[in-house]
Amino acid sequence: MKITKRQLGRIIKEEKAKLQEAYEYNPVDEMYDTLQDLTDAQMKLEEIAGFLEKSDRPQDQNRVQPFFNLANQVKKIMHIVGMQADGAYKDSNEY
Repeated sequence: MKITKRQLGRIIKEEKAKLQEAYEYNPVDEMYDTLQDLTDAQMKLEEIAGFLEKSDRPQDQNRVQPFFNLANQVKKIMHIVGMQADGAYKDSNEY
């Protein structure tokens, strides 16, 4: 079976559209995924700090505060990313 250049061009265009649709990048989903990763990190940091807090070793007691500080910084970043994600979600659903 032979196909013309025009038919080949149309087939290529259709297949390209299918591929682009399958791999469509959604920045809002990406922001929510990042927010989930930040939440997991913040929880792990607090878990580590709690573990160190219960330790009998004095050197562990000195390491607690930096983990709590880092967890609080991650929490602030989560707030910013969450506000941006919510705004982007509202913007994408307006039309």
